[in-house]
Amino acid sequence: MEWFIAIVSALVGAVVGALFSYLFTDRNNKQRANRVEAAFYNEFEYISDSLENWFNTLIIEYQEPLKEQYSGLPFLDLSLIDALVIELASTEKVVTPEQRKLINSSYFEAS
Repeated sequence: MEWFIAIVSALVGAVVGALFSYLFTDRNNKQRANRVEAAFYNEFEYISDSLENWFNTLIIEYQEPLKEQYSGLPFLDLSLIDALVIELASTEKVVTPEQRKLINSSYFEAS
């Protein structure tokens, strides 16, 4: 009878351990996905701010078109966004088609 209690205790311990490990792993994956998504949108905000600063220069150049030199598109480092897209692909979060088009068009224009 003692061996039966030992087997049942071991099985209950294994099931409880598996359940807790699943819950902790699932929570950890959701937190990671939320952090990666937040980093993704923070990077887009940073790029947006840099392009907004360049937009003021474009307005001045449009108002005074006769110049010897004009500004160009500022350098955009999209390597972090590419890495974040790859990380987001492994989670339940989805990159919208508009964001993906922006990344593709920016990547191919820089090449």
